[in-house]
Amino acid sequence: MKKILFLVGILLVSPVFASVELVQIVTFSWDGSNLKSLSLGSGTAIGPDLILTNKHVVTEEDGSAAEFILLCPAKNKSTRPVDCNVPAMVLALHPKFDAALVRTLDDDVYLPQVRLASQLRRKGGSIRVQGFPSPVEGLQNFGGKKTLENIRAWTKEGGSLQTAGDTLTITRGQITNLAQRKDTEEIYYLTDVKVSFGNSGGAAFDSNGEFIGIPTLRDKEYNAFILAYPQLRTWVNENANLSVEVDEDILDFYKTKVEGKKTSNFVQKVPTSEVEKKSTSSVIRRPIRTFRRTPVARTRNSTSSSTRNSPYSRSSIREYLRKYYRYQQ
Repeated sequence: MKKILFLVGILLVSPVFASVELVQIVTFSWDGSNLKSLSLGSGTAIGPDLILTNKHVVTEEDGSAAEFILLCPAKNKSTRPVDCNVPAMVLALHPKFDAALVRTLDDDVYLPQVRLASQLRRKGGSIRVQGFPSPVEGLQNFGGKKTLENIRAWTKEGGSLQTAGDTLTITRGQITNLAQRKDTEEIYYLTDVKVSFGNSGGAAFDSNGEFIGIPTLRDKEYNAFILAYPQLRTWVNENANLSVEVDEDILDFYKTKVEGKKTSNFVQKVPTSEVEKKSTSSVIRRPIRTFRRTPVARTRNSTSSSTRNSPYSRSSIREYLRKYYRYQQ
């Protein structure tokens, strides 16, 4: 019996080669003189400086975008901890779906990007989910606390930021069904893949290694609901080349505290006239300066982790089960 349980544990949680396209996301608010950590989640690189994640990962309780983000890129093995050392900002919020885009602000960082699925997958397909969840009792090699501990110590006690954080968690399973929300019309893959708080915004891959969607919600048994990517393609393409406006004081605070450098060393200023674009999203704009790194070429919970009220849960719980109906392909 013990041998069987051990084998099941290997199938569910596999400490193997990881996808380096994954990042852990730490969000902050700014009070004019200091950064305050808000929440932790996951994200997926879909471009060299572009991250796709959930909207609820990078927004505050009032729906406004986090004022600063620190990205922690994954290593090529799930046993190696991330380094939280890439500053970023929210680029765009989807007007209807639980999706958001984040832009990196470091000219020296080019993230590897995933291969994106163009069509919906069918029931029964094998998938794997990758992200940075909080630990769950009974699951081995699942989740971590190091990033949260480091960020809390840095923001509350001051001193140097210890960048080495959590390790990537990989879980596997199948698509058990497809469903669509009546209120938002979001299409989800229902799965038997285990996730927890912190997985939100991460990645689900099919058996061919293509990115098929974003782990967004879970049920009481920790089974993931995956927001299907194909419905996001048009919105992503419309917003991928937009720019973010950044508060220079925040950047100077971060770079001086962490590296002793000023903002001019890692962001590129772009004239405001060059970045005015029409968008179907809520574009995040700051009143100080405009930057773009790359020129135009309650039955179920969200799975992000917030530091507002408790170490491992967001303060809001979503009731949505009755708003679903079966999606027919």
